[in-house]
Amino acid sequence: MKPIKLVVVDDHALFRSGLVSLLRGMQEFIVVGEAQNGQHALDVIRSSRPDVVLLDVNMPVMGGVETVKV
Repeated sequence: MKPIKLVVVDDHALFRSGLVSLLRGMQEFIVVGEAQNGQHALDVIRSSRPDVVLLDVNMPVMGGVETVKV
């Protein structure tokens, strides 16, 4: 089975880093990108074409709800 390609989006760098580190230790997943807000996430998603986006709802610049609407 192919690993699931993920993008992790969260404005808290320490949390995002910890989650990415945890996911990279699991063979079922491959982290193909990270972003600190929804606006940056849109660029990362377009370029990396993930299967799943783990998206924080409350972020500055553009939150998760606004991001999903785009």
